[in-house]
Amino acid sequence: MTGFPMLRKERKMNVKDAENFLEKSEVGRLAMCHNNEPYVVPMLYYYDQKNNEILLHCAKKGRKIEAISSNNSVCFEVDEMKSIVSADVPCEFDLLYRSVIATGKALLINDQEMKAKALNLIFEKYASLKGSMPIDADMAKGTQIIQIRISDIVGKEAKGATIPYP
Repeated sequence: MTGFPMLRKERKMNVKDAENFLEKSEVGRLAMCHNNEPYVVPMLYYYDQKNNEILLHCAKKGRKIEAISSNNSVCFEVDEMKSIVSADVPCEFDLLYRSVIATGKALLINDQEMKAKALNLIFEKYASLKGSMPIDADMAKGTQIIQIRISDIVGKEAKGATIPYP
């Protein structure tokens, strides 16, 4: 992340691997600040590598909408815990994992055509829409689309035990 150097540089993922992991992960966590308090919520999403954005859908009202309306700086995180590496000494245990954090600005999309396009992308990721009627602008009226314009993506991965810590 910008301004915060990664302590374990050997665990930094290259950008392409981080983007691919973000694209393939199933659940992400949207982190916001609401009334000077942190707020994180798990969400289904679509990552558009070409446009460098994340698309989310939610209700038109609620804490997410209030938080983004007052402070649109957000981050979005995905992770995968692979396994715990045991050791004879508790402080030498390790965790094999992957995680990616994307930071950026969240925008509330209100254009019905854009909302329909985003919903179709999100639903296509999670369920085959083949043979189904696509979502149109009229169907999209009842939902809110959040578009995160990504400014930075950082991935971190522990592939094998790397004890002792520096």
